[in-house]
Amino acid sequence: VGIGTAHGFEQEDIQGIGSLAAQAALALDNARLFQEQVERERMARELAIAREMQERLLPQSVPEFEHIEVAASSVSAYEVGGDYHDFLELDGHRLAFIVSDVSGKGTSAAFYMANMHGVFRSVTRIAPEPREFLRHANQVLYETMERSVFITIIYGIVDCDRHTITLARAGHCPAILARGTEPAMFLRSSGLGVGLDRGKRFEDSLAVETVTMAFGDAAVFYTDGVVESRNPSGEEYGYERLLAAVESCRDKSATALHAALLEDLRQFMGSTRSYDDDMTLLVFKWHESEPSQPAIP
Repeated sequence: VGIGTAHGFEQEDIQGIGSLAAQAALALDNARLFQEQVERERMARELAIAREMQERLLPQSVPEFEHIEVAASSVSAYEVGGDYHDFLELDGHRLAFIVSDVSGKGTSAAFYMANMHGVFRSVTRIAPEPREFLRHANQVLYETMERSVFITIIYGIVDCDRHTITLARAGHCPAILARGTEPAMFLRSSGLGVGLDRGKRFEDSLAVETVTMAFGDAAVFYTDGVVESRNPSGEEYGYERLLAAVESCRDKSATALHAALLEDLRQFMGSTRSYDDDMTLLVFKWHESEPSQPAIP
């Protein structure tokens, strides 16, 4: 009996089978890589659709009121995010507005952001006053939110006839006011984030404030993605730097002030090209004469 027969295969057969096995393994690897590429492209398409749909939930234009100019923008850290801002005209002289931030980022935050849009658009029509709006919003959202999730909100009503802003803050970043000859200041009204408490404690925590605005005054609202942005050294932009930027640019129009604040942030971030968190910035500016056509930068 020959050596090849004793072992069942000739040496040439073993080499041939080895070559075929290597080719089969390569083909399987290629098939797996192709499938992964197809899956990545499918996910990319779905995220692009989700991003487009989320952008449609944000205002496509800003409201136009005599003597008030508005500028606003929102940027997601990922394809979709949890920041939300919106406006709703209550009548000919009152405008409800909201800036909110869902804890976390990505698709789960985007889901609650969409819920927030529905709540704002529906609850504002039946309970527009800040305390009542936030109370109803908390009741509606608390039932559907995971206990590890909460939403910070600043909600208010601009009264163009009375030249006032009435607002309440549910755990959100403090508003910045630049009024008259006073230095720019934070408005730190109290309030728990939505979803942290079912009812009484949340309601008791809320404080509603009304401030009078005059021609030339500005109000700035934002999410923590602004103040928590970092430069290449890891330093945060911070609240005080934002306050100083508002103070130095307070005489500009709303659109110019909005652009100046973003530029100051970009200069601070330097070579850092992306934001660590979703970021929203909203500016109101009172004008002595009717402002030029407002726009979302």
